[in-house]
Amino acid sequence: MHTPSRGAGEVARVHVLVVGSGGREYALGVALLRSPSVRRVSFTPGTDAMGVLGDVWRIPWTEPEEIAERVRAERVDLVVVGPEEPLAHGFADVLRTRGVPVVGPGREGARLEASKVFAKELMREAGISTAEFRVVEHISEAEDLLASGPYPLVIKADGLAQGKGVVVAGDEKEARATLGEMLEARRFGEAGSRVVVERFLEGVELTVHALVADNEAVLLPPARDYKRLGTGDVGPNTGGMGGFSPLPEYGPAAEARVRAEVLDPLLATLDRRGISYRGILYLGLMWTAEGPHVLEFNVRFGDPEAQILLSRVAGDLGAVLSKLAEGRLRPDALRFREERAVGVVVAAPGYPEAPVRGLPLPYPAEPTLPVARGETPLLRVYYANVRAAEGVDFTRTRRGVFRSHDARLVSHGGRLLTVVGLGEDFEEAHRRAYAWAAPFREAGFFLREDIADEEHLRRYAERFSGG
Repeated sequence: MHTPSRGAGEVARVHVLVVGSGGREYALGVALLRSPSVRRVSFTPGTDAMGVLGDVWRIPWTEPEEIAERVRAERVDLVVVGPEEPLAHGFADVLRTRGVPVVGPGREGARLEASKVFAKELMREAGISTAEFRVVEHISEAEDLLASGPYPLVIKADGLAQGKGVVVAGDEKEARATLGEMLEARRFGEAGSRVVVERFLEGVELTVHALVADNEAVLLPPARDYKRLGTGDVGPNTGGMGGFSPLPEYGPAAEARVRAEVLDPLLATLDRRGISYRGILYLGLMWTAEGPHVLEFNVRFGDPEAQILLSRVAGDLGAVLSKLAEGRLRPDALRFREERAVGVVVAAPGYPEAPVRGLPLPYPAEPTLPVARGETPLLRVYYANVRAAEGVDFTRTRRGVFRSHDARLVSHGGRLLTVVGLGEDFEEAHRRAYAWAAPFREAGFFLREDIADEEHLRRYAERFSGG
């Protein structure tokens, strides 16, 4: 790799490649462009909308050697992998063998997300609190659980299922049907050839991310994700319909417990197994009366949690991630703004089973909110499953934003974008996000109506006992 150039007294500025094509990767691009240490951001495979942020290579992650060659030719200094699937298939390993600094664990570390069974067994070894569980390959192996419960039971496909492999079964009939779909009908293919059946935990759900460089880790502020499709927590689990950060009542005592009871034992166990981990670690937690229990690990930023957290970043994300890729971290590595953040996902009609494609979005393309360094707008829009309308060319203007008033985007998948409102309190942030999203509701698009509303926040604060 080349050494980033710099003049006398200047900090080296880097060229970053973001791998992925979702709202999380769009948000990473925006945050990196606002970093003083970053001179340029490129994407692969990217999307039309990412063309306002930087070059889009369109090379799929399944071609790591081709990407590595392009990285060398384009003088890329750092690669940040957004989604889990490339990591599970060893994408980061291939690039590291070519000398490319990468943020993202290798294949072995990525098993924390790629296999629920692996994660559960590792938690048992590490002494980390999690729900009682059983690994099942045939329905007959779960007959006693199905007959006796207690319900609800949580059923999880072992492998990656795009955020849709978890079902909370309310009764025996639903549990049998779910196991049949996964184990017999193979709804999720090989990813569902084994399932984890576990007890349902009562408590307060939250997400905590950590930056991990081998045995060092920095915990980031917590967030709350809404996984159920509909208002009032009804409908199937999705990839996430919105969220907020920070969390009421989560303070230093709670953070200390997360580190002592979850993060430190996990890192020690990975070390004993000889697994080097350099990347983002997502701790999906249920806080019960006894404290934090792990629901799941992810090996990357959550989506939409990334959009919400990155909207609050005040430090130099590029410099932090560059050091992380080298195996170095500082406890004060990243700073966050004091404002509250509320993120609302806008989805296409028919999501999650049959999202309608080709529907024009009610707004022209927004001028990436924000791109310019130092700007601190209170509304940000991060695009995901959208594409340019026919005849529209998404390229950057000289100032780095796209300003055409007729630059229409159309739906091209399920979750189309996340709008994040910031405010001095959650009421202001909530109002700002929903005001921007209102034309989508009127045009027939789908969004939850209760993300971080007053009643939910009140109940959340009452139930959380972490300190």
